[in-house]
Amino acid sequence: MSKTPEISRLVPEEKKGLIVVITGNGKGKTTSALGMAVRLAVMI
Repeated sequence: MSKTPEISRLVPEEKKGLIVVITGNGKGKTTSALGMAVRLAVMI
């Protein structure tokens, strides 16, 4: 029987931040910001 390879998560040596500026007329800015916040909350 073959062993399944172990999958390890890559962890960066130092944490880095990210700043996203969303501008413009029309719709989508709030939706985009909420989507990014939800993805961040799931990652933690």
